[in-house]
Amino acid sequence: MAVSMIYLELAETNHDALVPFQIDGVALVPGLNQQDPIRPTAEGHRKVAETAWVDLLPQL
Repeated sequence: MAVSMIYLELAETNHDALVPFQIDGVALVPGLNQQDPIRPTAEGHRKVAETAWVDLLPQL
């Protein structure tokens, strides 16, 4: 998924982490979402955290 240029510029200017699409690998995956396909399951939340962690770890 493409990230809007404004978010890329803001992250770079402010030396902030950018998690481009935090639900990558979880969105639309039936086993990782509840029946309403909006909220992740516990396993889905773990995958979201792993995705975010990759981009946030260097900031720590």
